[in-house]
Amino acid sequence: LELLKSSDRDERRLAALALAEAGEDAGEDTLIAWLRAAYPAKATQAAEPLAHERAREVVAALGVIKSKDALPVLLDALGDVRLRPYVAAALAAVGEEAARVPLAEALAVERYRNARIAIVDALLRLGATYELRDPLVSFLGMPDPLAGGVAAAEKAEVLQHVGGPREAELSRDCAAHAGRGAW
Repeated sequence: LELLKSSDRDERRLAALALAEAGEDAGEDTLIAWLRAAYPAKATQAAEPLAHERAREVVAALGVIKSKDALPVLLDALGDVRLRPYVAAALAAVGEEAARVPLAEALAVERYRNARIAIVDALLRLGATYELRDPLVSFLGMPDPLAGGVAAAEKAEVLQHVGGPREAELSRDCAAHAGRGAW
């Protein structure tokens, strides 16, 4: 806690990170400012270099302390393709439903399979429903479909909108096969 008041910026940052990783939000503003320096809101601003591993730690720490104030900078960090799965997990940990639409937009254009899975998981944890429909239609129709995509559609209650059976069809089919041992 004393290092948060240090005149050395790096000491303040590392102290804030250590505290946040332990669940203490005393250095929340320092972490947000650190991430903001690396991911400026305006493209015209110069970004301060931040090593990928350190950025992952900062993002995860903001998720641990459930920093709602970090939402804007976390959404800006979604632009970093290497960081995107970790940002998605942090946004889910924060639990702010406002992140659903930006996450769904990122999912719609996501090229990497592991990031897609992480973003879908985050969206489900945030209670997404209709936001998942269009990306799931796209990713389930690929030669290498999204792993767990059908389960995600079912959990988000959009299965019928992505090519799955409607509730009435399921009820009818279950009744037709009842007693045959097929179910």
